[in-house]
Amino acid sequence: MPKKGIYVTDVSLNDVVQIFQTRLEIEPVALRLAAPYLPEKELLYFKESFNRDEADFHCGFRLDTAMHLFIIEHCGNRFIIDMMHQVFDQNTRVIISSKQNKTKIHDARKEHLEIINLLMDNSVEKAQTAMYAHVENCKRAALDYFYNLQAFSSQPAPTYKTQLKMSYNDAK
Repeated sequence: MPKKGIYVTDVSLNDVVQIFQTRLEIEPVALRLAAPYLPEKELLYFKESFNRDEADFHCGFRLDTAMHLFIIEHCGNRFIIDMMHQVFDQNTRVIISSKQNKTKIHDARKEHLEIINLLMDNSVEKAQTAMYAHVENCKRAALDYFYNLQAFSSQPAPTYKTQLKMSYNDAK
């Protein structure tokens, strides 16, 4: 906002629902597309990292996000990659605002390890299933937190109404 600073909107429950709806549909597909191209050296790095003792909040969520983006970025589809980068930008807002990692709502390290081990064993279908279950667990944890904070509104943001009013006023 000019001469006032940056305005950051709150994360709504509807945002959380839509982020995880996208992740549930796209991440297993991206995993299947990426599986043949994932470098074993980097899979081993993630495996070792998730096997270590729990890191602090910032390192934990960065490692989590890095693993998901590592898989997505190897899928070979730039549209999926671009879209999922936007989704993960918003997902980071969800993690930070819900303080998931600080309050131990959901510790996903074991789920990440399962996905990585399945990929290393070339069990792609099982890895897809594990990815779906993992994202579903993250979704449940985030929704549990947000349900306690806000009332759910299934109404879309009234942006189009604002545009119509502006258009109507301009026509006068």
